[in-house]
Amino acid sequence: MKGKIFIIEDEASIVQLVQHNLEKEVLLSLHH
Repeated sequence: MKGKIFIIEDEASIVQLVQHNLEKEVLLSLHH
């Protein structure tokens, strides 16, 4: 069970990182 919880947390943090990077790219493209 603990292993699954850690995997879920990893997936959530990866999703947050991806969303953060996408927001950065969107902001950069808006500036150009």
